[in-house]
Parts: sequence; C-alpha cells; structure tokens
Amino acid sequence: MKIQNGAPSWARRGLHVLLAILIVATILPLVAADAWWVRVLEFPRVQIVVIMVAVMAGLVFFGGRTSRFWLLAGAVAAIYQVVRIFPYTPLYPVQAVTVDACPAEQSMQILVVNVLQDNRDFARTVALVKDEAPDVFLALETDRPWVEALTAIHDAYPNRRLVPLDNTYGLAFYSRLSVHALDERYVVEPDVPSIRATLGLPSGDAFDLYALHPRPPLPGKDSGPRDAELVLTGREAGDSERPVIVAGDLNDVAWSNTTKLFQEIGGLLDPRIGRGYYSSYNAKLPGVRWPLDHVFFSDSFALIDFRTLDPVGSDHFPISATLCLKPQMELVQDEPRPDLDAFEDAADQLDEGMEQQRDEMASGEDEVLTP
Repeated sequence: MKIQNGAPSWARRGLHVLLAILIVATILPLVAADAWWVRVLEFPRVQIVVIMVAVMAGLVFFGGRTSRFWLLAGAVAAIYQVVRIFPYTPLYPVQAVTVDACPAEQSMQILVVNVLQDNRDFARTVALVKDEAPDVFLALETDRPWVEALTAIHDAYPNRRLVPLDNTYGLAFYSRLSVHALDERYVVEPDVPSIRATLGLPSGDAFDLYALHPRPPLPGKDSGPRDAELVLTGREAGDSERPVIVAGDLNDVAWSNTTKLFQEIGGLLDPRIGRGYYSSYNAKLPGVRWPLDHVFFSDSFALIDFRTLDPVGSDHFPISATLCLKPQMELVQDEPRPDLDAFEDAADQLDEGMEQQRDEMASGEDEVLTP
C-alpha cells in the first residue's frame, strides 16, 4: 500500500494525535480500575471504531512514512474493538433461542421505560403502556408527578410498588401477573432502590424478577457501587431455584467486562447476542447511542420477541421483551457459566464497590433521599 504525502504536516500530525487518543481509549478499559473516566470508555466502542477507520483512511491517502506505524497500531486497536462488539451483530450465533409458538399461560411481556425525570410528556408513556399492554411494566426515573400521571394505568395493574424519588432513581413497578413476594431494596446505595419479586404466570409457574437502575460512572462517581450491585444481583440470580429475569437500565453496555461477568455469575442469557445492538440510549442523539437498558433471563425462558420502541420524550428508547417459560429450553440453550477466575473477579469487584460506597458515605458525598 503506497502512502501519499499530499497533506500538510500539521494535518498529518493532527491525524496521528487523534488516532493515538483512540488507541489509548481502547487500551484503558483493559485496566481493572473503577475510575469513571476509564469505565465510560467501554460505552462508545462502535463510535470509536467508526472514527478510527475514518482517521486511518485519511492517513492512507495523506500520511507520510511515519504514518505506517500509526496505521498498524490503529488496525490492531480497531480489530480488538470489533471483536468486542461482534457478538452483538446478526453475524454471530444467537444466545437466546427464539420460539414461534408458546401457550398463552406460559408467556409474558415486560416493558422497560426510563421515562427521564424531567420529561413531562406523560401522555406518550401512558399511551405506550396501553397500546403494548405488557404483563409487567417497569418505569425508571419516576418522581412524584410521574407516579401520579401513571395512575391512568392502575386499573390494568392491580399489583404495584411505587417508589417516587426526585434524584432520578425513583422507580415504579406494575404487574398484572400474580405476586408471591415483592421487596423494595437498597442493595448498595441508600438512595438507589431496586425491586426483587416472585411472580406467577397463569400456568402456575413462578419466576424471580429483579428490577434495577444502578448509578452510572460519572465525574466524581466511580463505577464501584454499580458493579457491586450487578455482582450481587448476578449471585442471587445464579443461586435462585426458580427461573430469573433481570431488567432495567443497568447503566452499563452489553459488551462491558462487568456485564459479561454479571451474566456468567447469574447464568443469564442476553437477547442482543446474535441479533443486534438494540441501542436504547441516547434517543436524542442519533450518532451517540449504545445499549444501556436490558432484559436478561435464565435458560428456562425462550425468546418470542425483543424490540426497542418509538421514543416517548425521554433520552432512552423503551425496550420490550416477550418470553416463554419452557423448562425444556435448558437443553437447547447454552447459558454462560463462570469459571474460578470469574468468581474471583466477582469477589474483587464486590469488595471494591462496597469499600468505595463506605468511603463515600463516610465523606458525606451521598445525600440520602427518601420517598
């Protein structure tokens, strides 16, 4: 490949610097660190690859001899990024098997909507719930005005747990399925609730459902508490004697190290694998999107349908999953299985996350907000 020298030296240097930044952004998430500025680099893998390819194309046509090193380094980094996101394309074998037919009494639909607390277009979400008529509806970022607006769906959902908060971590849980048990929990952070419920299908079969919305890595807030909550939930899912669904805005992308560890510990399937990214955030920025909202499930469930839905005024797209409880599916689906290293990594993440949360509480960084 012949490299041309048609660009000014400053332009070539600029391309070298940009490519170096992208290579560093690829390498940093390999470091086992909870620092927020490291962990957020796991989110935009698709965007990093696209920009990296564009920069390398510029160097092919306008670079000099020194660009050959940068092209090689960039190609290695781009290949690594592609390897990480490749399972979330239709070119990869599916992890969760689809079934075309399922007895009505063994199927259920769950709808997850991060409504965006400041979004006051209540009617669109209410209309979506009425149109979809899911068996379970999980609304996230619900403050008191949101909970009041959603009284419009109460007649259809006799079983509810409403936790309005004004810190963007309120949640509202609605079920038309029978509820055997339902706990509102604060697993790691005292102002970030979650739900653990045991629900019953019309067939009489029961399953456990975990509804989560941990805090994301942000400036001044590292990922330790989020990772600890995912690890704890994965452990509980893996120990459950019933089929399990974990749903919510996990504030982590499907391909991150933490989510993969959570899947292995919990033995949970991801409907995105082998199908597509199904990016749920950011609904307002078409070029900056990744999968933050999830529905994971154990291998007793088969997949009937998985979708992202039309926007409802939030910065998240709603997601819907329709599942069929068929215990015989355990024979045809390969659930992720943890090895000894996974258990050790989980223990380390849990210890680090809980220690980080204790430090934040001791320093007074967490302001506890009660319903």
